[in-house]
Amino acid sequence: MGTDNRKKRMPKWILYVLKCRDNTWYTGITTNLARRVLEHNAGRASRYTRSRLPITVIYQEPCRSRSTALKKEYAVKKLSRKEKAEYMTSHPGANTTRSDVRLSTGWRPRKQVRKKSYE
Repeated sequence: MGTDNRKKRMPKWILYVLKCRDNTWYTGITTNLARRVLEHNAGRASRYTRSRLPITVIYQEPCRSRSTALKKEYAVKKLSRKEKAEYMTSHPGANTTRSDVRLSTGWRPRKQVRKKSYE
């Protein structure tokens, strides 16, 4: 019997943002987003979301490792709501749409103002 040289499958970590019933956002990490959402909606995942059910996923981003996911989670949690909305709509590779964030916040991307020339 030969040794198996294939790399061991490591769980993929996901950074996620949930929208709660009271329009607040909750940020977390997991390796199985579907299971985690079920846990949140069952009231078994976090004290914060337990009293704000139901929740919906408005953002998810794959991360290379648990360490990377934890660092991103910490960074996102430090952002203001407006900064989080900008991050979620502008971050490449993320799984969200602008309308997800707009519907949950009323946030809209800044319009570029053209200066009129009066020549």
